[in-house]
Amino acid sequence: MNYLRLFARSVLADLADLVAPPACAACGATFPRRLPLCDLCREHLVAAEDAPPAVSVAWEHGGSLARAVHRAKYGDDPSVAAALGALLVETWRHDGVVDAVVPVPLHPARLRLRGFNQSAELSRALGHTLGAALLFDGARRVRDTPTQTRLDRAARRRNVADAFVASPRVRGARVLLVDDVVTTGATLAALRQACLDAGAAAVHAVALARVPLWTA
Repeated sequence: MNYLRLFARSVLADLADLVAPPACAACGATFPRRLPLCDLCREHLVAAEDAPPAVSVAWEHGGSLARAVHRAKYGDDPSVAAALGALLVETWRHDGVVDAVVPVPLHPARLRLRGFNQSAELSRALGHTLGAALLFDGARRVRDTPTQTRLDRAARRRNVADAFVASPRVRGARVLLVDDVVTTGATLAALRQACLDAGAAAVHAVALARVPLWTA
């Protein structure tokens, strides 16, 4: 039965490709495989040399991936972020069980402006692969914090302190947080603390790309 499901999904994917060929999330070129990046853009991915504590991240934020992330956040097309979720599936290499996947939430004002939460879209493939609950309401951003871009490490921590409140639904759960881009990890650390305060049993995090602090 599982083989029949896989075959049916493959046929449906092929039919969808005929109607709307998949496009590279970075350059927009169409190509006949359902992957987030074409071969040329994939070749330009640069492995991250390190990551903030307790965060899994595989790629540096630059080149083709930076273009793809920009399209995912500002291109008015949530399907781009959803496609990039396949890279998160590659990145997550933890042996522990995950009960719930919680994307970093946007403040309601910013969510209304953008129309979707790119981190929520990114988290879909990961949640399905892990068989974990996708808790899009797993946490709320209760303060509309200014952008972290021009802040140093200490200022970033202050900026997001107490910015999140986690849902009681995370109580007792092994939670995986999802973000698109991470620099110092201050946002994920603040959200992790909110989940622990709400009774989460364990909290890990994964991000699509890392911006070195000296370039942020």
